[in-house]
Amino acid sequence: MISRFKIVQLHMLLSSFVLPAVLLFIVSGALYTLGVKGSVAKQTFTVALEKPFAPNLELLTGVVEKTLVDKALVLPDGDPSLKKSKGGYKFRWDDLRYSVTVVAKKGSRSVDLTYRERSVLTQVMRIHRAEAGTRFKFVSIMAVAGLLLVFASGLYMAYTVPKFRKPSLIATGLGILILLAVVVA
Repeated sequence: MISRFKIVQLHMLLSSFVLPAVLLFIVSGALYTLGVKGSVAKQTFTVALEKPFAPNLELLTGVVEKTLVDKALVLPDGDPSLKKSKGGYKFRWDDLRYSVTVVAKKGSRSVDLTYRERSVLTQVMRIHRAEAGTRFKFVSIMAVAGLLLVFASGLYMAYTVPKFRKPSLIATGLGILILLAVVVA
């Protein structure tokens, strides 16, 4: 069996390790709950095509790259995608900060390109909503796993130390009752 000292040590180190990621989700969740979502600078362009539009990801990516470079705008880091949508096609290319969408209809001689640059706060909110890519999904999974282990080790300590067992059980019971009251009401 693991000694109480080792569990306290694990609890302390794990808490310290996951604290930055957990704070990110706590702060962004609180801001999101309060309706604070950040801002997005948006520019829209109509881009003429050399040939009528045909659903070709490589060609459309080239058109978008040239347009952004000509307008001195930053290219997103993510991978572009092209999907069929109502009445046409939707091209999407984004990363945490920049987003490009293009709406096109087959055979059209032009496309509508929308370029967005997100504020830092908006980027944080995208992280909170799991819209920030694989790297940040790893951070959120790490935070969840860390929190579960921190709670498990904390509860283990609370329930195995005779002095803390009864108050801990009462606190857990009250927590369950309040949660049930909120859910049922």
